[in-house]
Amino acid sequence: MAEATPKKVFKVFNDPIHGHIELHPLLVKIIDTPHFQRLRNIKQLGGGYYVFPGASHNRFEHCIGVAHLAGKLVKHLHDIQKKERELSCEQIKRLSSDLASEQQTPSDATDDPKEARMEGKKRPAAAEKATSKKRKMDATLFSRENLQENETKMKKLCVQIKGLCHNLGHGPLSHLFEIFVKEKGQNWTHEQQGIKMFQYMKNEKHVAKAMEEYEIEYVDIKFIMELICGLTFSEQRIKEFENFIKDKCNEAKYKFTSENIEKIEKLISADSERRIEEFKNLRRDKVHETEHKFTSEDIESIKKLISEKADSEHVKERIKDFDNFITDKCILVKYKLTSKDIDFIKKLISEKADSEQRIKEFTNLRNKYKETENEFTSEDIESIEKLIGEKADSEQRIEEFTKLRNKYKETENEFTSEDIESIEKLIGEKADSKQRIEKFTNLIKDKVHETEHKFTSEDIESIKKLISEKADSEHVKERIKDFDNFITDKCILVKYKLTSKDIDFIKKLISEKADSEPKSFLYEIVNNAKNGIDVDKMDYFSRDCHHLGMTSNFSHERYRVFARVCTNDKGEQHICMRDKEALNMYELFHVRNILHHNAYQHRVVKAVELMILDALKAADKVLKISDKVEDPKDYLTLTDDVLKEIQHSKVQDPGISEAQLIIKRISKRSLYRFIGGKTFQDVDKLGSENDIKVKLETWLKELELKDVHLGADDFRVTLVKFNYGMRNKNPVDSLLFYTKEDPNTPINLSRKEVSYLLPEIFAETKIMVFYTKENDNDVTLAKDNIKEFWEELDQQIRSAS
Repeated sequence: MAEATPKKVFKVFNDPIHGHIELHPLLVKIIDTPHFQRLRNIKQLGGGYYVFPGASHNRFEHCIGVAHLAGKLVKHLHDIQKKERELSCEQIKRLSSDLASEQQTPSDATDDPKEARMEGKKRPAAAEKATSKKRKMDATLFSRENLQENETKMKKLCVQIKGLCHNLGHGPLSHLFEIFVKEKGQNWTHEQQGIKMFQYMKNEKHVAKAMEEYEIEYVDIKFIMELICGLTFSEQRIKEFENFIKDKCNEAKYKFTSENIEKIEKLISADSERRIEEFKNLRRDKVHETEHKFTSEDIESIKKLISEKADSEHVKERIKDFDNFITDKCILVKYKLTSKDIDFIKKLISEKADSEQRIKEFTNLRNKYKETENEFTSEDIESIEKLIGEKADSEQRIEEFTKLRNKYKETENEFTSEDIESIEKLIGEKADSKQRIEKFTNLIKDKVHETEHKFTSEDIESIKKLISEKADSEHVKERIKDFDNFITDKCILVKYKLTSKDIDFIKKLISEKADSEPKSFLYEIVNNAKNGIDVDKMDYFSRDCHHLGMTSNFSHERYRVFARVCTNDKGEQHICMRDKEALNMYELFHVRNILHHNAYQHRVVKAVELMILDALKAADKVLKISDKVEDPKDYLTLTDDVLKEIQHSKVQDPGISEAQLIIKRISKRSLYRFIGGKTFQDVDKLGSENDIKVKLETWLKELELKDVHLGADDFRVTLVKFNYGMRNKNPVDSLLFYTKEDPNTPINLSRKEVSYLLPEIFAETKIMVFYTKENDNDVTLAKDNIKEFWEELDQQIRSAS
């Protein structure tokens, strides 16, 4: 007798927020790993536990709650879709039954006995054919329904795994550790670390065996990691492109350093060895062929080569010298020339210098590029005017060129095709050599049209749209053609510049299929990057309020009941909410704001967290805490116990001693003293946090004139940002709704359709100043004079406005 398949036994957890929770056996296997058990020792609110005694809950229980809510939401959304499929199936079955009945119905009577006999033979055959067709249709529907059922169960399990593992990357004291690592200069996020820890965990023998047993395949693993990122494959490609725009653009030019190259290679290498090879080709062509970059020493070498008179004996040797330092030094970043520019310089080197004055003028013009990186300044324009005007027969030409120069003031002196024609006309009218003007024309033409495509912000949005859309065999060529069209039409407009190789790279991104996006709405369940409405927030709002002794008026159960999946005009599936629930969604973000104001960013919490940060920084020199993020095995040992490790360390080191003193002060409640705080709306006009620190130092120096002596090193300035989760945007604007009358059509709701009593501003920033010492007299002096500091910041905002 065959052995029965072992039955899946779900384990029950008793949770203080959600009651009794049933979890899949695979989820239990994941929970029973050191990687997940580590979360027991990471407090959910970090330093908040030192202020709120009830805030003892941890990431372990939060992740179990998120997995539970994710499973319930997926099941609810699937049940709605299943009901609609069943209705559709019933309609199809009814149609097939009607078809069979029609074919079995006797035809019109005939008087011919022979025809009657033939008709009698046809009826059973037609009935049998209709019955067979119906049987096949039923089998197909049953098979498809089973396939969809199995697929849904697998996706539900994947989403629950994501909910369970989404916090694996958190370090000691939760978000505080991420601040610490970033202040050490590392570009690190807990989401990236979470993927690394998940990959490390899934290689555990019993986890790998369980995943194999429950048929978790490679595509499912990839899907889970995408869910941990919170972005679909297309959205990840968009993010890569945005980082490409942001990191490589210095107002007008994309500049690649060796660090940039390594970073992009790392990003791309995760997908395909072939793509990294293509990118290496792009880099090689960009750096070696398109944009030669020179230091001031290189410029001096060029000047020397150009200024010397060339004769037939030494021309080749000088060209060879030039080629050598092009090859050796073109990676160094400051001056950029295209391949056509290089040819032009080579020509200048090889020609005889007819006039020392001309070389001097050319040298002076070139020297001005040092601060502007070969961009045209007003002084450069005047030099060009002079060069053009020397042989000008008419003052009108200079006047025309002056008008052209004025035009460049707002466009960073970039050349459009009309500008090029104007310059050609001005230079060419009385040019001594047609060959010289032809070289200039070719140089400009190649530079603008072949090497540096220039885009406006609107063009960038168009590229992003093209990249984000799914590519299929039918529409790829059409989308590439659209891209080529606006390359041709708009590449003269000035803001963003891309080389021809960059254009090919973007085309590649556009043409690739996003084959790992099974159901886009599943990405909105645990970590919703579109509007921030997800079960992660719903769990920690309820859990935090419970442990803090606060009240949450948002009902995640009500959200689940009214949630459904709708498909928009682009074929994208999104989670939508019933229109009458709009105010409940505003309540979600109101609760978030209240929690940040009253708990997460409480001034005593901030004082404790600043002290913990200072302790971690002081101890890091010896204990190398920040280095542990590189190795998942080392990271596994990082929990809130790191403070105890520092406290009980026997290492004799000034940094360890300083950290131990800070931790001792925390335990004695001798915290950093709060000097004052002020809330601003337009804090961006004040600059960065470092800029505000400089202003604080200036204020303290001004106090010395009043015989008030306070040390700048004894103060800490911190910026606390309050918002509804999407900076200064209204997150509900990004949420789609549906109506009772038309539940399958997603719509947006305007503010007027919801309520007139809604917030109009969704972001503010509070600047807090703390004193780190224990001198009560200094605290009193600082508090008495802090008003002047706030007045200076207010004045700066008014001036900026």
